[in-house]
Amino acid sequence: MIINSDVFDIVRYEPITSDQFFVDTNVLFWSSYTHASIACSKAYQATNYPNFILKVVNTCKATGLYYSSINVSELAHVVEKSERDLFAKNNGIDSLHLKTFRNTYPEEWKKFKDEMNNVVMPYIHQFNEKDIKVDKDLNDSMLKQMTANSVDAYDCYMVSTMKKCKILKIITDDSDLVKFNDLEVYTSNLSVIDAARAQGKLKN
Repeated sequence: MIINSDVFDIVRYEPITSDQFFVDTNVLFWSSYTHASIACSKAYQATNYPNFILKVVNTCKATGLYYSSINVSELAHVVEKSERDLFAKNNGIDSLHLKTFRNTYPEEWKKFKDEMNNVVMPYIHQFNEKDIKVDKDLNDSMLKQMTANSVDAYDCYMVSTMKKCKILKIITDDSDLVKFNDLEVYTSNLSVIDAARAQGKLKN
């Protein structure tokens, strides 16, 4: 793993009042979703990230945290899939397509809508939403970054939003984001932290 960004271990980092962070979609998910501890692939994700978000709020108020409108779209998709997976697992269903979940089990799908409307969105609306106009220039930039850095479109849109807003600190578990050399990545991903330490890119 090549580390181009500066990396900070969120367990050791103490926020300061001037800090401003973008929050990656999965961190929003782990910090807001009722069943995050079940949906997480690793236990630290459901503890370290919500704890760090709380530290930032206590130090910087919620004004220190930002997300984009694209995060909301991705977040809704992740929550819907998690509700589908939880329902399928609890009912012994090996495979359940999202469209089947929506159309065949409307009462269960309503739980997803209620979770988004009553829990997830009120949580993230504490923070600052940065909108971005998706146009030809942005799409061209996204495709260029995606090709150059081998990252997905969501990441490229989010990084474009960050650069436009001049907020270059991001809280994330995603190792792909360390490929961008002009970001500061705040993480609890030990693989990223160990690689950054070995390459002299761990800053705390």
